[in-house]
Amino acid sequence: MGDRGKIVMEGDRITFWRTRQSVSAFCKNPGDAKRLEVWKCEIPASGGGESHRGVTRDWISSFHSGSPLLAPGTEGINSQEISNAMLLSAWTDDWVSIPIDDDLYYEKLQERVNASDS
Repeated sequence: MGDRGKIVMEGDRITFWRTRQSVSAFCKNPGDAKRLEVWKCEIPASGGGESHRGVTRDWISSFHSGSPLLAPGTEGINSQEISNAMLLSAWTDDWVSIPIDDDLYYEKLQERVNASDS
Protein backbone atom coordinates (compact mmCIF):
# COMPACT_ATOMS: atom_id res chain seq x y z
CA MET A 1 0.00 0.00 0.00
CA GLY A 2 1.14 3.49 -0.74
CA ASP A 3 -0.13 7.03 -0.74
CA ARG A 4 -1.36 6.79 -4.35
CA GLY A 5 -2.83 3.29 -4.32
CA LYS A 6 -2.05 -0.34 -3.63
CA ILE A 7 -0.83 -3.43 -5.47
CA VAL A 8 -2.39 -6.81 -4.77
CA MET A 9 -1.10 -10.14 -6.08
CA GLU A 10 -3.58 -13.00 -5.90
CA GLY A 11 -3.30 -16.23 -7.84
CA ASP A 12 -2.25 -15.44 -11.39
CA ARG A 13 -3.17 -11.75 -11.36
CA ILE A 14 -1.64 -8.49 -10.17
CA THR A 15 -4.14 -5.70 -9.51
CA PHE A 16 -3.00 -2.09 -9.17
CA TRP A 17 -5.56 0.16 -7.49
CA ARG A 18 -4.41 3.68 -8.46
CA THR A 19 -5.86 6.76 -6.77
CA ARG A 20 -6.28 10.07 -8.56
CA GLN A 21 -5.10 12.01 -5.51
CA SER A 22 -2.98 11.32 -2.47
CA VAL A 23 -4.79 9.18 0.12
CA SER A 24 -3.29 11.19 2.98
CA ALA A 25 -4.47 14.47 1.43
CA PHE A 26 -7.94 13.01 0.88
CA CYS A 27 -8.14 11.84 4.53
CA LYS A 28 -7.29 15.32 5.83
CA ASN A 29 -10.75 16.49 4.70
CA PRO A 30 -13.10 14.19 6.66
CA GLY A 31 -16.09 16.44 5.93
CA ASP A 32 -15.55 16.03 2.19
CA ALA A 33 -18.43 13.89 0.88
CA LYS A 34 -16.68 13.02 -2.39
CA ARG A 35 -15.38 9.52 -2.91
CA LEU A 36 -11.74 8.89 -3.61
CA GLU A 37 -11.46 8.21 -7.34
CA VAL A 38 -9.69 4.91 -8.03
CA TRP A 39 -8.67 3.11 -11.22
CA LYS A 40 -8.33 -0.67 -11.30
CA CYS A 41 -5.51 -1.98 -13.50
CA GLU A 42 -5.21 -5.76 -13.88
CA ILE A 43 -1.98 -7.38 -15.04
CA PRO A 44 -1.69 -11.10 -15.86
CA ALA A 45 1.04 -12.74 -13.77
CA SER A 46 1.52 -16.21 -15.17
CA GLY A 47 4.74 -18.05 -14.64
CA GLY A 48 3.99 -20.12 -11.57
CA GLY A 49 7.44 -19.59 -10.06
CA GLU A 50 8.57 -21.50 -7.03
CA SER A 51 9.37 -18.41 -4.92
CA HIS A 52 11.80 -19.12 -2.08
CA ARG A 53 11.85 -22.85 -2.75
CA GLY A 54 13.09 -22.23 -6.30
CA VAL A 55 15.73 -19.75 -5.12
CA THR A 56 16.95 -22.28 -2.54
CA ARG A 57 17.14 -25.03 -5.15
CA ASP A 58 19.03 -22.70 -7.46
CA TRP A 59 21.49 -21.85 -4.65
CA ILE A 60 22.15 -25.54 -3.96
CA SER A 61 22.62 -26.21 -7.67
CA SER A 62 24.99 -23.26 -7.98
CA PHE A 63 26.96 -24.45 -4.97
CA HIS A 64 27.43 -27.92 -6.49
CA SER A 65 27.93 -26.96 -10.13
CA GLY A 66 29.38 -23.43 -9.94
CA SER A 67 26.62 -22.10 -12.20
CA PRO A 68 25.58 -18.44 -11.78
CA LEU A 69 22.86 -17.72 -9.23
CA LEU A 70 19.37 -16.87 -10.39
CA ALA A 71 19.06 -14.35 -7.54
CA PRO A 72 22.47 -13.15 -6.28
CA GLY A 73 22.72 -11.80 -2.74
CA THR A 74 23.08 -8.25 -4.04
CA GLU A 75 19.45 -8.41 -5.19
CA GLY A 76 18.35 -9.16 -1.63
CA ILE A 77 20.47 -6.27 -0.38
CA ASN A 78 18.85 -3.96 -2.96
CA SER A 79 15.37 -5.05 -1.83
CA GLN A 80 16.30 -4.41 1.79
CA GLU A 81 17.63 -0.95 0.89
CA ILE A 82 14.28 -0.06 -0.68
CA SER A 83 12.41 -1.39 2.36
CA ASN A 84 14.63 0.58 4.74
CA ALA A 85 14.16 3.72 2.60
CA MET A 86 10.37 3.38 2.85
CA LEU A 87 10.58 3.02 6.63
CA LEU A 88 12.94 5.97 7.01
CA SER A 89 10.70 8.11 4.81
CA ALA A 90 7.70 7.27 7.00
CA TRP A 91 9.63 7.85 10.23
CA THR A 92 10.93 11.26 9.13
CA ASP A 93 7.84 12.22 7.08
CA ASP A 94 10.22 13.29 4.32
CA TRP A 95 11.77 12.15 1.06
CA VAL A 96 14.90 10.00 1.30
CA SER A 97 17.57 9.17 -1.24
CA ILE A 98 19.01 5.76 -1.95
CA PRO A 99 21.43 4.74 -0.60
CA ILE A 100 19.93 5.91 2.67
CA ASP A 101 21.74 7.67 5.48
CA ASP A 102 22.68 4.63 7.60
CA ASP A 103 23.34 6.69 10.73
CA LEU A 104 19.95 8.41 10.51
CA TYR A 105 18.22 5.08 9.87
CA TYR A 106 19.91 3.52 12.91
CA GLU A 107 19.01 6.53 15.08
CA LYS A 108 15.32 6.38 14.06
CA LEU A 109 15.25 2.59 14.47
CA GLN A 110 16.69 2.88 18.00
CA GLU A 111 14.02 5.45 18.87
CA ARG A 112 11.38 2.87 17.98
CA VAL A 113 13.18 0.07 19.82
CA ASN A 114 13.44 2.23 22.95
CA ALA A 115 9.79 3.29 22.69
CA SER A 116 8.72 -0.37 22.45
CA ASP A 117 10.54 -1.15 25.71
CA SER A 118 8.37 1.32 27.61
